[in-house]
Amino acid sequence: MLALIDEIDRIAQNHFYKTFQEVDANFREIFKKLFYGGQASLELTDDKKLLETGIEVLVQPPGKQVQNISLLSSGEKSLTAIALLFALWKTNPTPFCFFDEIDSSLDEINAIRLSSFIKNYDLKDSQIIMITHQKEVMKIADALYGITMDGNGTSKLMSIKMLDLGG
Repeated sequence: MLALIDEIDRIAQNHFYKTFQEVDANFREIFKKLFYGGQASLELTDDKKLLETGIEVLVQPPGKQVQNISLLSSGEKSLTAIALLFALWKTNPTPFCFFDEIDSSLDEINAIRLSSFIKNYDLKDSQIIMITHQKEVMKIADALYGITMDGNGTSKLMSIKMLDLGG
């Protein structure tokens, strides 16, 4: 029985470490794209005990020192978290991904960065469904869905297909 538990632990450790390395590589790449430079990495707090380790998120936005994510501004934290979400998704892609106001603490400049990233990101036949109030993010959508309320307090579903008039 102990041999079986050891084998399961070994397989789990190998799978975790392989996935961790892939997420870290994707995180580094996506962070640079979202921040237009800088560096980021994921580090294990105890690489000897993979099934018990924590993970540190270290980032260096352009022009700043390397620091723990807790020392960033709220917009930088959000963009870093978004980079990590996309890194996880890139590691194990799904046909669609649902994001609920991941951009809520982004200012207009960072919303533009996120929009540009999503617009140019290779989605590999995936779709993103996003709840947002950011105009810059809505501009890149293929379709918008919303709820409006008339004068009587009745909710009404609204949908708009966006056209690419860029030529």
